[in-house]
Amino acid sequence: MLTTVDAFGRIGEENAFAVLARATALAAEGRDIINLGIGQPDFRTPEHIVEAAIKALKDGAHGYTPSVGILPLREAVSRDLNRRYGVEVDPNLVMIVPGGKVTMYAAIRLFGEPGAEILYPDPGFPIYRSMIEHTGATPVPVPIREENGFAFSAEETLALITPRTRLLIINSPANAGIAALDGPHEAVTAMVAEFDRRRALVVEGLNALPGVSCATPRGAFYAFPNVSGTGWGSAKALASALLEEAGVAVIGGPDFGVHGEGYLRLSYANSAENIRAALERMDGFLRKRAAA
Repeated sequence: MLTTVDAFGRIGEENAFAVLARATALAAEGRDIINLGIGQPDFRTPEHIVEAAIKALKDGAHGYTPSVGILPLREAVSRDLNRRYGVEVDPNLVMIVPGGKVTMYAAIRLFGEPGAEILYPDPGFPIYRSMIEHTGATPVPVPIREENGFAFSAEETLALITPRTRLLIINSPANAGIAALDGPHEAVTAMVAEFDRRRALVVEGLNALPGVSCATPRGAFYAFPNVSGTGWGSAKALASALLEEAGVAVIGGPDFGVHGEGYLRLSYANSAENIRAALERMDGFLRKRAAA
């Protein structure tokens, strides 16, 4: 029998991918599923990026690279930070990583150990608590409350800091996006404009649903509606029922932390047509269940 270290058993699950797997399985069975669970934009990669990648491969720009990333890319990041924030960043202090999870793994491993406390936003990225528990440190959730615009409260955060606190994770706005570094920005501008239209569509539609209210998101392409007025005591149960009965994949708020109960997360990275159809299905489902 294979025996693994205890720390491995403390790694949690990111349920968005479990929902994706279930939605994919239902679609394979012939069900018409609208996926607003995963944050996968429906835009094609801009052509100049595709062409640059192909050219790099043809030119032989592949194989091993410096562990921190190639210098031209780190220089591009430095220029972008200067352009957007007016700060000078030495490219030698820039590290290129394949996604935020790698960054959080390294940061939390640097400070997490038994007896330490690490503060993290809740609701937030599931990797935070998962990695903190993996190191043996104590996770201390910092509530991100709707009445504060889903932002940190300085007073509440400071009150949670103790002599055992080793790290405070801040990500505001949560799931924030990043612009292209170099090259034409027209495609990015068009995407941002379309996401803005979709955001308005999804917020208006969610606020029209019975028992649902939704604040306007400030970052990325996710809405976090309050569903506590629907009569469902469990947001995860509501999310599951919406998928199984209405064919709409969304994520239950508790999958992002203990303070996520009473909320759902919806991605508006899908098309406007699919968003409208999903909202219609949700409306019909909630009214039918309320009448039952």
